[in-house]
Amino acid sequence: MQFEAYPPIRPTEILGNAWWIYASGDIEQETPLSFEKLVSENRIPGHSIVFFDSLGGNLYAGMDLGRMIRRQRLITYIGSKGEIQEFGPDIGRLHLSKPGHCMSACSLAFLGGIFRYRNGGVYGVHRFYSTAEPHLDSDQAQIISGAILQYLREMGVEPELFNEMTEAGRSDVKILTEDRLLALKVINNGHSDTQWTLEAAGSHGLYLKGYRDTIWGEQKLMFLTTSGESKLVAIAMFHPQGNGNSSPRVEQRFHR
Repeated sequence: MQFEAYPPIRPTEILGNAWWIYASGDIEQETPLSFEKLVSENRIPGHSIVFFDSLGGNLYAGMDLGRMIRRQRLITYIGSKGEIQEFGPDIGRLHLSKPGHCMSACSLAFLGGIFRYRNGGVYGVHRFYSTAEPHLDSDQAQIISGAILQYLREMGVEPELFNEMTEAGRSDVKILTEDRLLALKVINNGHSDTQWTLEAAGSHGLYLKGYRDTIWGEQKLMFLTTSGESKLVAIAMFHPQGNGNSSPRVEQRFHR
């Protein structure tokens, strides 16, 4: 697999510091290490974007690449490099994307993104197989199946995706629709699932908190009752993405 990495256009204080990385070709055994070297040498920050355009490759390397993308908190799109947009020497240039294909092992690597977009591209899966032997024995198949299911759990994707994989033969590819990709959580279009928890608020008792991470920042919604009063207080909070611990916090309170 070949990687082409492009730095952000300027000024980064306004437009953000995300890089755009175009990943194309077959995923091979050494691909994860090549990607790790690229990210390390260029100090590519989290929330940078990886565009995948690949027909597949090595299954385990695809999962290793996905885990590396998740550790770096990168965003994934299905896309390929399009035309260049020139902004002048003080701003830089932007390589616009166009729809691409993500098949087989690429479909697993793509899941590493914290936020994932189809971007008009094609996402396809099929049954895994070995190129070294004509057939996998039952023990080998069980080990590989377990590894894939564990990976899907790590990535927060519905295990039903594995069923979609097994329905297509080794020489066939099953193309999944946008609705199906959303249902399986293969794509999330910029926001994680909302998590609701019941937590302690000291002497105030308990409060209900809803949280989700989005491409724009963290969103929180909390409901609690004030001590000694029969009032319900709702607190909405938003932490914008991009400035670390110095990010401004927007907070709004509602009383009932």
